[in-house]
Amino acid sequence: MYEVDAWKENNKKMMMLRRRNMKKLKRKKRLKKRHVQSADTKKRKKMIKRRNITEKRRKKRLKRCHVPNAYSWRKKKMIKRRNMNKKKKMKGLTHSIKRCHIQKVDANERS
Repeated sequence: MYEVDAWKENNKKMMMLRRRNMKKLKRKKRLKKRHVQSADTKKRKKMIKRRNITEKRRKKRLKRCHVPNAYSWRKKKMIKRRNMNKKKKMKGLTHSIKRCHIQKVDANERS
């Protein structure tokens, strides 16, 4: 019975030590990150960040107006145009919508 207790105590101590060491390591890492960088590395980091953002944007755009490559160029063009029109309609920029809107307003004013 006594041996088991001793082992448990020892284990507890080891766990505490390990935890303390981990905390120390984490703190060290955090401080290292906070370390003042030279202008060159800062610039490089900024460039990488910007490039990643532009890559994401490009991928999104490709996804949005993606047309399978199996189509002929005419059909591709048609589909792209259709997609663009859909987008414009969502924004409310097509002429037909504007015309309808104007007519409705005029009719209301007359009555």
